[in-house]
Amino acid sequence: MKKKSAKNTDQSMRDMAKTIGNRFLEIQKNAEKHGIFLNHRELLECQCGLKEDITTHGKLIVCRKSAVGVDIGLLFPEPDKSGKSRCPGCGRIVKVKL
Repeated sequence: MKKKSAKNTDQSMRDMAKTIGNRFLEIQKNAEKHGIFLNHRELLECQCGLKEDITTHGKLIVCRKSAVGVDIGLLFPEPDKSGKSRCPGCGRIVKVKL
């Protein structure tokens, strides 16, 4: 049985890591496309009483603070690079809490 050289093994491991990384990015994009929250930021909340929430299936929804978990069919736009978004209810600028 022929032994693989350390160089070939290292290259093989790098290739495998690259393949896994690319597949992970595909899965992440697909999940996001289907409304799955990737936990990449804090949830948004507005003074008017609307807030983001996550369902038990991982879907991002907007609900009222008085009725947590009840989707009202609106979504906050994804925050910009500075963490700001606009409330879909009142139009107020809200910022992701860090």
